[in-house]
Amino acid sequence: MFGRLAHRFDFRVECGADSHLGHVRKQNQDAWHADADMGVFVLADGMGGQAAGDVAAKLAVRTVSEALSAASTNVVRAYAASPSLEGRRQIFATMRAAAEEAHALVVRETEARPELKGMGATLDVVLFAGDRAFVLHAGDARVYLVRPEVIVQLTNDHDVRAVINLKGSLPPPTRTAVPNRLLNAVGVGGAIVCDFVTFEIASGDRLILCTDGVHQMIMDEAAMARRGGAADAAARDLVATALARGGRDNATAIVVDVRESRVPRKAEASASRDLDVA
Repeated sequence: MFGRLAHRFDFRVECGADSHLGHVRKQNQDAWHADADMGVFVLADGMGGQAAGDVAAKLAVRTVSEALSAASTNVVRAYAASPSLEGRRQIFATMRAAAEEAHALVVRETEARPELKGMGATLDVVLFAGDRAFVLHAGDARVYLVRPEVIVQLTNDHDVRAVINLKGSLPPPTRTAVPNRLLNAVGVGGAIVCDFVTFEIASGDRLILCTDGVHQMIMDEAAMARRGGAADAAARDLVATALARGGRDNATAIVVDVRESRVPRKAEASASRDLDVA
């Protein structure tokens, strides 16, 4: 689907998504929202017994998507009309507030319904404003930026294994044998911790949001980047590949393609831009 002309971001956008429960799980506890018109893309991977993860993921996606879609009429429009560092801070503050609202809602729901104890959800958000993408991340789903010469993982997993990898405290053959545990998510702990990234977008950029049921099955950034064709076909291909390689978890992918600019822009040097982002 294609984004209609709007005064929120400078490019036409195409997006596609696909989701599957996989070969092992009995229920798909992933949830997603993709709105090319508003430039809002949200992905959550639920966790918790029985239906609990599904509840947390849906609450997170609905709360954040509604908050950011409403914000597009003020904070995002203001930034698009007059970009500034303070405007970026306001956008990040709005995204943080939406994530914290989702966190508080999931916590309250858990307290009100004991059968949902232990539920939570990862959260990844991409928001377009003017000529930039703004990314919020909590958990172990991922967001990738694909450009002609490079693919960049924009997020770091918030789990035990990622911490060990960053510290380098165990030799590589040992790391995969370490029991993994999610350290940060919506509804987990006293507060949610959010990572933020922003960068200038350009025609030809592709963003991939995917749950761990996709990236842990594919395990190859180059293979993820090679999914060509339209955004919806690429999303289906990513999920199908994850299923073909085991499908041990729910698998969901959102693919967002940045098309032509709707405003005059200087010619872009892709090689230097790739290097800058990497």
